Amino acid sequence: MTSMRSILLAGFGLLFSMGLTAQTLDDAIRLSTLDHTGTARYMGAGGAMTALGADYSASAYNPAGLGLIRRSELTFTPLLYSNNTDARWSANRENDRFSNLQFSNFGLVISGQPGNSGSFTNFSFAVGYNRLANFHSHIFSSTRNEGSILDRFTELGRGLDPERIDDFEVGPAYDAFALLFNQNDNTYSTDLIPGTELRKEHTFRTEGSINEI
Repeated sequence: MTSMRSILLAGFGLLFSMGLTAQTLDDAIRLSTLDHTGTARYMGAGGAMTALGADYSASAYNPAGLGLIRRSELTFTPLLYSNNTDARWSANRENDRFSNLQFSNFGLVISGQPGNSGSFTNFSFAVGYNRLANFHSHIFSSTRNEGSILDRFTELGRGLDPERIDDFEVGPAYDAFALLFNQNDNTYSTDLIPGTELRKEHTFRTEGSINEI
């Protein structure tokens, strides 16, 4: 009975298994850096509303500041995000612009005075949405010069026959007839004429955000 239970648990584990990926140092820095935009009033005060309170933006960093709000309010902050990048590759320069409409926050604050106040002079209850970080970016660069990625593949395959090359770089290039194998010295070559200049392009795009409700 115990062995059957172990087999069933192992079977369920295989059916519902999930892949895990670890984050890099760049990911850790990016995900731990917050850029809270806040309301229009928050931006106009240079972010000082976190300490001053009396604004819905305080709900993200200092909820106690909501206690200074004396009247109920509904807050909605649209945001036009614009990203402008300059990329240089060799002597070539590319300018890339990217923009989209986002929502910085949306919230409702209900404030009032207790009927039998005692030591309480005011109460505030808030519920809403805040965007704490934005990872949208787009970088494009290009250039034209000699050489190509095939040079890397020929070096990686040097001294290896087609049966021993890897399945990720040299192998696919060889299978696509981009590399020619020389049996005499176990080297690879290409049909690219030496000195030929090729156009190269690189696009880097990130998306995502950190939000809280």
